[in-house]
Amino acid sequence: MVIEVSAGSGAPAAELPEEPSDGIIRQTIFTAETAPSTRPPPGPIPEDDRPEDATGEIVTRTGQRPTVQLSETEPSILVADLTTDLAAARSAVSAAAEATAAAPPPPTMATPAAERTVAEVSDDAAQAAESFSDLEEDFFRAGHEKVAKPPPEHSESFDDLDEGYQPVGFWDRLLGRKPKR
Repeated sequence: MVIEVSAGSGAPAAELPEEPSDGIIRQTIFTAETAPSTRPPPGPIPEDDRPEDATGEIVTRTGQRPTVQLSETEPSILVADLTTDLAAARSAVSAAAEATAAAPPPPTMATPAAERTVAEVSDDAAQAAESFSDLEEDFFRAGHEKVAKPPPEHSESFDDLDEGYQPVGFWDRLLGRKPKR
């Protein structure tokens, strides 16, 4: 058997064969060839399309701003005073830099005299460690020796409570039965 399907007015009818289904859904898509559509060009761009009343917008004012008048009683900084102060500061900085560069380097800890002092102090510490008294030896040795632990005392247990206990099985719990004693 053949089924005729029409895609619309004036379109040719397609014939679909009717066969036993194999369980796979297939969809037949009909296409028609059409001419590409074109859009008209956009119209002219308006000059200014903002509303007349622009409430809440920031606008520039077209008026004169008030000028600030400086009072004559306030002191003013003279340029000549600034230049002399700046020149004095520059000369002081350059003099300090030259003095630092001309100074001898500071002594380091790696001098032979400093090495001798360090060696004497470490020798004194080694001699003091060798001459501990018996009391001091016992003090430092305490806590490092292993002490035998006393045997544990008999503690109470709940083993006697478990005598004759039978756990509840799955089916007994499910059916609400009490275990047999």
